[in-house]
Amino acid sequence: MKKVFKGNPNQQLKAERELRGWSQKYVAEQLGADHYYLSRWERGSAVPSPYYRQKLCTLFGKNARELGLLQEDAPLLHEVPAQEQEVPSVTIPQSMEKEVHDPTMPLFVAEGIGIVGRDGLVHRLKECLCRERGIALTALGGLPGAGKTTLAASVARDADVLEHFADGILWAGLGPNPDVLSHLSRWGTLLGVPAIEATRLTSIEEWIKTLRLIIGTRRLLLIIDDVWRIEAALAFKVGGPHCAYLMTTRFPPIALQFAPNDAIVVPELAENDGITLLTRFAPEVVASEPVQARRLVKAVGGLPLALTIMGKYLQKEAHSRQPRRIRAALDRLQHVQERLLLTVPHALSERSPSLPAGTPVSLQTVIEVGDQRLDEQARGALYALSVFPARPNSFSEESAAAVSGVPVEVLDALADAGLLEGGEQGRYTMHQTIADYAQTHLKESSVYGRFVEYMTHYVESHQKDHEALDQESANILIALQVAVEREHYVELVRCTNSFVPFLLTRGLFTLAEGHLLQAEQAARLLRDDRGLATVLSHLGKVHESHGDYSKAETTLQEGLTLARQNEDSEQLCRILQTLGTVARNRGAYHQAELYHQEGLTLARRLGDHELITILLLGLGVDYGEQGRYEQEETCYQEGIAIARQVGDQEHLCELLLNLGQAVFARGDYIQAMAYSQQALQLCRQIGYRYALTTLLINLGGMATEQKDYAQAEAYLQEALEIARQMENRNRIGVSLVNLGAAAMEQGIYAQAEAYLQEALEIARQIGRHWLLCGALHTKGNLDLRMQRFDEASSTFQEILSITSEGNQEYQAVAYYGLARVAQSQRDILKARELGQESLRLLESIGNRQAPEVKAWLHLLPFEVEDQIGE
Repeated sequence: MKKVFKGNPNQQLKAERELRGWSQKYVAEQLGADHYYLSRWERGSAVPSPYYRQKLCTLFGKNARELGLLQEDAPLLHEVPAQEQEVPSVTIPQSMEKEVHDPTMPLFVAEGIGIVGRDGLVHRLKECLCRERGIALTALGGLPGAGKTTLAASVARDADVLEHFADGILWAGLGPNPDVLSHLSRWGTLLGVPAIEATRLTSIEEWIKTLRLIIGTRRLLLIIDDVWRIEAALAFKVGGPHCAYLMTTRFPPIALQFAPNDAIVVPELAENDGITLLTRFAPEVVASEPVQARRLVKAVGGLPLALTIMGKYLQKEAHSRQPRRIRAALDRLQHVQERLLLTVPHALSERSPSLPAGTPVSLQTVIEVGDQRLDEQARGALYALSVFPARPNSFSEESAAAVSGVPVEVLDALADAGLLEGGEQGRYTMHQTIADYAQTHLKESSVYGRFVEYMTHYVESHQKDHEALDQESANILIALQVAVEREHYVELVRCTNSFVPFLLTRGLFTLAEGHLLQAEQAARLLRDDRGLATVLSHLGKVHESHGDYSKAETTLQEGLTLARQNEDSEQLCRILQTLGTVARNRGAYHQAELYHQEGLTLARRLGDHELITILLLGLGVDYGEQGRYEQEETCYQEGIAIARQVGDQEHLCELLLNLGQAVFARGDYIQAMAYSQQALQLCRQIGYRYALTTLLINLGGMATEQKDYAQAEAYLQEALEIARQMENRNRIGVSLVNLGAAAMEQGIYAQAEAYLQEALEIARQIGRHWLLCGALHTKGNLDLRMQRFDEASSTFQEILSITSEGNQEYQAVAYYGLARVAQSQRDILKARELGQESLRLLESIGNRQAPEVKAWLHLLPFEVEDQIGE
């Protein structure tokens, strides 16, 4: 039987290991040995061979006796694994006389200047690399040209980093086809391996083991730049326990594989940082053409490489300081192809390892090297996806697969290649420069057809889903543009008619008008009468919102004729609704009612709940503007019940806000606020800006009457801002009238007059009678406050002249205003007569102002001499 050696446990080796917090497995890995070797050495059942003794001493920084590796009273039973025989004996330097400085590390930034816009990233990298616990593995990922290499080189020259890694920094730039053996050999030379001994190391494995042994406990930063394969990066993990690794790659999966806990994405520069980088190269150009400079930063999405190339080009072109030459250079850079192909000279040390020798650095070549490694299907998909607008826009996986015509697994390949970026769940985005590159290579015209057809179908199937349309709005707008450019007229008409209602709820009337005019031309070319009738219906609504009632009338009447010819009852109802609104805005209340009643009758016959609510809403406003509040409320209550039943949130908003205003007119402030707050919450929730402006105006008016002027100002200023954004002159005017009233009540007469003058100008321009009456009423009250009685009289008389068709509320307030003018002129008989007529009208319609007029009449004296005027 073979005798088994059993020595004393090696407590010294175990204590030194535990003192450092190392596991047996970790130490074995550093030695290149199986983990059970260390267990046997510490138990004393075996002692390490001279080869492993040398490695242990280097790793722990102790001699063999200090580690308990020399046992004088025991026979030596050495562990000699097979792999030990494969490593040639190399003289291992016990110490390095000076720290290592790798001459291949690129120098992109002049000493002391630093890189632009990366302070936060530099700080984070230093924290990751310089921590004391464990081996630091950090990866920098990001687009080609994002500045990963520049950032790594900058950190490597940071004073704190150099102090921490006192033994030096090693650099290896790999690229797609790295010579790993050559890089490892060069590292060996830098670390002191004699040339004659290095010649005996002929494999990557031999160099890995040798370098690990040489480095031992030294404190080095190992930078592996431009990694294209994870296997290549792992070959450079040759450091000891005090080393750190920093890797750069354009491939997200490689970054995560190498450093799962510290994979950092290097983003593009923010716009202001991009301007700073351009200024570094061409300060005079940026100073003289700031708008053009900012446009360039946006055009390349803040990509540092693009900004550097353009900056150096502008620097060269601006040296003569000739404005003509500078403008020509800027104009050239506005073209995508020019930006992609533009090159600037680079030093050999600054050349990217991704590019073959002699290849100039440009956006085209840097992106192309990745593109060429894709298979044909993935390359075609990349080009196809350039039809979508670039970041910050995103697109769904479903749309990407439909437009590119490839399985979703191909999208995974593009994402893994770093050319397609994952956004929120199920969505992707593409950087502007990648999209520009792909667009210049897209030759398959059928891609555009698939894109337009997909987006058209999407809009038609999501017409009521405003959240979905919001998310895809940029893609839909581009699809409409492509449909025009490539003459996909059928889809243009369909998509426009389905998308415009969403634009109108967002208050984007000018944008909607532009697309409607294009769709109108297409529908006329196609002789698509149904599509044309719908386009005209939408256009009429846009013209009405802009206050162009004459154009709205003409447009809607043509649409009405077509709808009757087509026997399109649904479109007929919608056109009648808008025609009624136009008539009411012009003060033609009887005609407005006729349009709305005809439409409502037809909608009830169709059983279309949405159309019924729309027409009830229109009819209710007709009644309300005439002071017929009971009929108004009846319409709104019926409409609200239907809207709640079918989940029509848009029209529920409008019905609630109008009902709130109606009950407020009767003086029920509490109930009015309850309805209005319900509407406000719903409007904000669904982003219904068109209704939101009206609601804010109503709330501002209520707050003014309650003397809560700060709240009134907040509501009304928000309403005015939104109305100006929508370019809705009617709502701008109404906001100004209410702001004028609030300022007047606070005694800020100059401000009130300014608001009212602008409102009156708008009202007269658009011919909106109701708005004009409101502005004149407030202006007349201001004249009375300022004792401008002649002006007040003229103002109230004008109201009477334009309310002849039946707006009883404004007739009543005009009489009340004239009564107070007569009182100021001591004509008490006339004042009483006019005041009583005002009271009669207000009481007949149940208006909340009736008690005020009644109280005024009660205080009016019968003797002329006792009256001195208000």
